[in-house]
Amino acid sequence: LWTFPFFLVFKGHLPFNFWFPWPLNLKVKGDTISAAEALVKEQYAKCEKVDYINTITGLIIPVITFPYASRILMPEGLGKVNFALSIISYFAIISSLGIENYGIKEAAKLRDDKIQLSKFTKEIFIINMISTLVAYILLVFAILFVPKFLEYRKLLIVTSATILFTTIGMNWLYSAVEDYLYITIRSIIFQVISLILLFLYLLKFDLWTNC
Repeated sequence: LWTFPFFLVFKGHLPFNFWFPWPLNLKVKGDTISAAEALVKEQYAKCEKVDYINTITGLIIPVITFPYASRILMPEGLGKVNFALSIISYFAIISSLGIENYGIKEAAKLRDDKIQLSKFTKEIFIINMISTLVAYILLVFAILFVPKFLEYRKLLIVTSATILFTTIGMNWLYSAVEDYLYITIRSIIFQVISLILLFLYLLKFDLWTNC
């Protein structure tokens, strides 16, 4: 008896959407697309807008900070900061171990399986923390045994915070699950905080040097 409706559908006596009372197709700008495709396009449009906001913010903040920082620190101070950042970038490579690209690729495959995704995330995070610890140990040895680095030890320690924050931030996970809204909000918040701290430090530095 349960096969009888299928027989009627096959003979044309019942419409195919007898079993699917909801619409299977949507009209969008004259083109017929499935509901799933419409949802994907809508999510893609939202992600695109959020990415624009993140990009614009990343462009505006340096425009605000660089002229003021360059006026206070002068070329010599900027050179020291850039030198420290360049050194830290090598230790950041040691810390990352290519985990970001691998994490995005594998986590995207597991995004629908919450249990496996959680397990994978914990494993990658532990590996990344170990590599970060190794990078910091190497940095300490470099500061102690390289005379040039010892001279810049304070700047190296401050700028090395980017290594730790990159690790605990797990940006690769949110990219894999396409949570771009969270990435953008977090990025804007930290950029605003860094902007405030930068102006406070530079203002204090300016007052100290002019006394």
